[in-house]
Amino acid sequence: MAGSIELKGVSFSYGAGDVVRGVSLSIGAGEVVGVVGPNGAGKSTLIKLIAGVIEPSSGEISFGGRLLRRMRPAERARLVAVVPQESRIPFSYRALEVVLSGRAPHLPAFGFESESDVAIARQAMADTDCMRFEGRRIDELSGGERQRVIIARALSQETPILLLDEPTAFLDVRHQASLHSLLAGKSAREGLTIVAAMHDLNLASAFCGRIVMIKDGSVAADGAPREVLTAETISRVFEAEVSVGLDSRTGNTYVIPLTTSCL
Repeated sequence: MAGSIELKGVSFSYGAGDVVRGVSLSIGAGEVVGVVGPNGAGKSTLIKLIAGVIEPSSGEISFGGRLLRRMRPAERARLVAVVPQESRIPFSYRALEVVLSGRAPHLPAFGFESESDVAIARQAMADTDCMRFEGRRIDELSGGERQRVIIARALSQETPILLLDEPTAFLDVRHQASLHSLLAGKSAREGLTIVAAMHDLNLASAFCGRIVMIKDGSVAADGAPREVLTAETISRVFEAEVSVGLDSRTGNTYVIPLTTSCL
């Protein structure tokens, strides 16, 4: 299926050291997977590898059985949308123009957006609560407003796979919850495959059906939140003492740090 992802022995090195080490993962179409781990564990690098932004030093990545390295950029852009940790937009485009750029992979060469493309872009902006500033320039927006525009751009791309690197870093609690609910709904209804690098273990537990925990570039644990988010595993991977419990209302696993000082 187009939305499935396969990594076989994927490694990547910056200079002399491996950042990602022999990672093998099978992600089914429609899965919502949270990638968690300590700072510097390789989460962002793994997202970039799957996105095709960087090439693995060894190993293979494929989508629906098709090798990523054999795909042309335009073909890859119709299959995978990415929300990077930092988005640099060089010109002072209006928010709607930024979101419309997500339609580019679907346009003919030298083609212009149709009314349908504009409608898709505006729907993505409505879904991410940024319609009200569609006419404002991107450099006039706050960090959270800008991030919602970037997410809307990815959604307007209408791909079967969505990759996100810390997508809620600039969002307040309300927009964090609404974004994850939106994405979970799209996954359930449309079969959208989502892989998100996340720092917040509680958000990952609440909105991801599967968590891949990495340490030093390798997979340390992989499974349902209840299986992965244990005090023992978190202590081993993060070197932090935590209390782990189950929310009585939702049944979700929650994590509370017990360490009171980082000095």
